Amino acid sequence: MPSLHWYYPCALLPAAHFFQTPHRKQKKIRFWRPLQKPQATALWKILPPSQTKQLFWRPKKPLTSLRKTCLSRKQPSPFSLFTIHWQTLKATASQIMTGHLELPWLKTHKGTWKMQNRSKQTLMPWIPPFSVVVLGNFRQLLTYTILSSYINTLLSSDGLELYDQPLSTTLGIQSQLPILLSEYTFYKKQDIDDYLSLLSSIDTYYDSLIAFETQRAQAGLGLCDTVIDNIIRSCNAYLIDADHSFLAETFASRLNEIDGLSDQEKADYKAKNKKAIDEHFVPAYERLITGLEGLKGKGTNDKGLYYYPEGRKYYEYLVNASTGTSYSDVPALKQAINKQMTKELTAVNQLLNDDPSLGDKLDTSTFTLTKPQDILEDLKAQCQTDFPPVNDCNYTIKTVPKTLEGFLSPAFYLKVPIDRPEDNSIYINNKSTDSDSLYTTMAHEGYPGHMYQTLYFNQKNTCNLRNVLDFQGYTEGWGTYAEYYAFNLNNGLEENMGQLLQHNSAFTLALYALLDINIHYEGWNIDQVGEYLNMYFQLEDPSVISSIYYEVVENPANYLSYYTGYLELLNMQEEAKQQLGNNFSLLEFNRFILDIGPAPFSVIRNYFTQWLIQNSNSN
Repeated sequence: MPSLHWYYPCALLPAAHFFQTPHRKQKKIRFWRPLQKPQATALWKILPPSQTKQLFWRPKKPLTSLRKTCLSRKQPSPFSLFTIHWQTLKATASQIMTGHLELPWLKTHKGTWKMQNRSKQTLMPWIPPFSVVVLGNFRQLLTYTILSSYINTLLSSDGLELYDQPLSTTLGIQSQLPILLSEYTFYKKQDIDDYLSLLSSIDTYYDSLIAFETQRAQAGLGLCDTVIDNIIRSCNAYLIDADHSFLAETFASRLNEIDGLSDQEKADYKAKNKKAIDEHFVPAYERLITGLEGLKGKGTNDKGLYYYPEGRKYYEYLVNASTGTSYSDVPALKQAINKQMTKELTAVNQLLNDDPSLGDKLDTSTFTLTKPQDILEDLKAQCQTDFPPVNDCNYTIKTVPKTLEGFLSPAFYLKVPIDRPEDNSIYINNKSTDSDSLYTTMAHEGYPGHMYQTLYFNQKNTCNLRNVLDFQGYTEGWGTYAEYYAFNLNNGLEENMGQLLQHNSAFTLALYALLDINIHYEGWNIDQVGEYLNMYFQLEDPSVISSIYYEVVENPANYLSYYTGYLELLNMQEEAKQQLGNNFSLLEFNRFILDIGPAPFSVIRNYFTQWLIQNSNSN
């Protein structure tokens, strides 16, 4: 099973957002119509700029020793976000199940956040004691700097563990865990036994989730009834007996990949799997639904984090952890988003003024290719000019099971185990991904997006510690950057249509990012969101407004991580173009970003400055 990156606490196994790189879920709304000038100028309040700050930490022992300890010690690392999943290396699953790797945070969900809290207090002794100047190796110094930033961000969440929200309609554990179970790869018999053991433990795990949600409710942080109803609807999709479950179907196909299994052994394993589904998996969802029903009326906040006692503080932590932004605070980030949104609107208006027929052609313009594999091969060929080469890889394109289409992302890429780079999978949700968006979606998930970036990083990276760290702002920012790049390729769109669609898509995503800040940091309620969307974008449908509002409420900083990552990359690209002029190379800029790899932008920015100086001097 591929590896995951998620900051939510988990007890049985890691939650789906870690190994899934989901294509964001948002309503398809076009905002290409030019706004009246008075509206455009009043659209956002520009806040004063502030200085960027970077936190740093001095290690206390050699990084090479730290790396070996984190990857090999039997006692768990105190880094709570280093959640060990069973297949960062494919051997890890059997180690967990046979007791060769002790993971006490897999026992109870309640115990997880308590361990996280204790972990933060023991971080100091784990930081290696030596001066930065000792690190002569560029890669070691980079890893050290990234780790310093990562730990300092983690420490800023101390005392806020109950603000974590493991359940949500689309990105919650209950929605994504079954897909991960269906991707659990069997390499040998022991893996089958491990899988069945995990599947049989899911009811106990979900009991711990309800215990955690109960504790959150008792602390005044419980889910509101609307969100609970949405989550319950997603749970209902899994109340299917084993004879009709996609888990039974995928289990049978995975058995066939094991050499040496007799027909009788396969039949016995299928019977055990059926029993685990009927006696543990389905009851787990039934108990989760019952537990959530019992929590109705206990969560009184149906708005954003702003309305919780320390909600703004937790949101500030989430913004730093999810986006890795180089901006000093949330107001500074909001100002940058406002500024770029104005640029996107200006570009859209200019394109429509230059060619008014573009607006009429918007609904009839289509991409030439409509099959996912054809699109990936086309993207791979066209990207060679602007992106450095990677070794060829195998990949499988799969479709989301029909019963789950309403509760999973439009598309997602499953990251490969570091010792199984050939196990690439991209899922397409046929309900929410159509021919109008498939081309750019495959760019986001495949080439030159997540799959390409993962392949490149795995080929260049020499420190496995970095495979454990998660930087959603970088990875989703890169995916969005790749998605918007694809609009302007030779893809069948008429001249300037790609640019119009790119600016429109960027503006729409920026709108969601801005709403994220307004709801969670400034306290907007659903009426204010409705008034805003109605005044400026003529959106009046209450169901659409409610859907947008609760998608943002359930997943704070999620849309923000996509857009902020893209904005950081776009800003660096524009700065490089300005400073390097005719000597700017998109290929070399992309190579720089890829060579750095996933990291906070506060770290990347320092290296970017050095890269600019070096390239300016060399020219």
